[in-house]
Amino acid sequence: MGLRWVVSLAAMVSISACTGPIETRVSSSGVALSGGHTILDEQHASPSDILLQARALTLSKLADRGFTLTPTGAQKLDVTVSERPANLLISAGAEQHKVVLTSPKPKKPLQSCADTEFSLVVRLTNVADGADLYQGRAAEFHCKAALADVLPFLVDAALADLGSPKGEHIIKRRGLD
Repeated sequence: MGLRWVVSLAAMVSISACTGPIETRVSSSGVALSGGHTILDEQHASPSDILLQARALTLSKLADRGFTLTPTGAQKLDVTVSERPANLLISAGAEQHKVVLTSPKPKKPLQSCADTEFSLVVRLTNVADGADLYQGRAAEFHCKAALADVLPFLVDAALADLGSPKGEHIIKRRGLD
């Protein structure tokens, strides 16, 4: 009985090391948007498969909210996706005026692999004058998950504030780390 308990406990610990609370860092700005807007149907030059997937997921979520894709749309949609090692410090500017854009993420105790940061930005602008209407950014750190598996969560988070931009905040969920 004691050996069974130890084996069960070891299995639970090893499984829980890969799943856990995931913090989605969200930043949104712009004006409150609701359905009825039209999005310009554009052709993009040879986008990657992951960018095609991100754009398709974003357009699907926007369609669910009443947005339509047309050849003469009034809004332009830009979707960007990035992936980087999470242990990098990214800064901009000269030494005296350096601004840290992204701080490195410390490794968790007992973590068996290096984290990667996945990020998605959705931006809607007016075609007529280029005015920014909405920008939503969602980013997560992952050790084992693939970007393609995380994209639906990032799209949901980036568009969550479309009706009322909230600035910077964190959404927590459970999933594969």
